[in-house]
Amino acid sequence: MICVVVALAAVTVSCVPPPPASSTERVTVPAGLGAGTAPDLLDVAYGPHAAHRMDVFRSTAGAPRGTIVFVHGGGFTRGHRGELAAGGHGLVLAQLQRGWNVVAVGYRLAPAHPFPAARDDVVRAIRWLDTNADTVGIGIGAGRTAVVGHSAGGALAAMIGTTPGRPTSAGRVPRVDAWVSIAGISSFHHEDMLVDFPGDWGLGGAAQRTAAQPLTTLDAGDPPGHLIHGDLDRIVRDTHSTRLWHRGLATGARLTYDRVTAGPRGCREHVPACGADRRAFERVTG
Repeated sequence: MICVVVALAAVTVSCVPPPPASSTERVTVPAGLGAGTAPDLLDVAYGPHAAHRMDVFRSTAGAPRGTIVFVHGGGFTRGHRGELAAGGHGLVLAQLQRGWNVVAVGYRLAPAHPFPAARDDVVRAIRWLDTNADTVGIGIGAGRTAVVGHSAGGALAAMIGTTPGRPTSAGRVPRVDAWVSIAGISSFHHEDMLVDFPGDWGLGGAAQRTAAQPLTTLDAGDPPGHLIHGDLDRIVRDTHSTRLWHRGLATGARLTYDRVTAGPRGCREHVPACGADRRAFERVTG
C-alpha cells in the first residue's frame, strides 16, 4: 500500500493501492501505425486566429460512433497538430476503423499567447464542432465526443474533462463523453516538472497554478477519464499520472490508469501509445 498526502483545501492522508502495471494480456497497436495517414481536410478554420485550425480525418469503416478531438503536445510553447499524422499515436488513428472521426486541433502557443489561451482554444474548437461539424462531413450531434491529448495536450484534455461548465473566453467548457491524457501533465508547480520543461507559459503564482491543474479539478462529477503513461518517461514523469490516479481514488472520480511498464523501451517513454492497452482505451471512449 502507498500512503499519499493530499494537500488541497485541507491536508488528508489516504492509503491506496500501488499504481497498476502492464498486463501481459494487453492488446497494443504497432509503433508505426498511422504514420503518414493523410487527413481528409486540412486547415479548417474554427476561429479568427491563424492558429485556430484543425485537420479532419473522416471515419473509414464501422457504425458511426462520434468524434475524437486530438490535442498535440509541446510544452504549451511549441508543437503542431501534424503530430498526429506524423506517427506515434496509432492508437488514436486506429479508431477511424471503428467508426470514429478524428480531428487534430491547433491552438495558440505561449509565450506570445499565455494561459488560458491554449485551453480556451480547445474549448472553442469543440464548441465549433458541436454546431459546424456537418459542414466538414462529420456531424457529431448524435455521436459521442472524446478529447484525447498528448503531453501538454494531455493536460489540456484533462482540463476540459475535469471542468465541465467552467466559463472561459470561448464560452463554457463543454461536457465531453470521455477524456484521455497520454503522458500528460497533471500538476503545474515547478517542483513537479523537470528542469528542461520549456519555461513559464502564463501561470504565474502558486494559487493560479493550483486552481488550474487537473490534480485539483478532478472530482466524482466529471465524465470518465483515462490515463496512459510510460514508466520510463523522462520528459513528463509518470508520477503526474500516478498522483492524478490517486486523486481519482480519493474523490470517487471515474478514472482508469494504463501505466505502461512492459514492452519496447520506446513505448515506455514519452510517447507511450504504442505500449498502451487498446481495449482499455476503447472501453473509456466507447
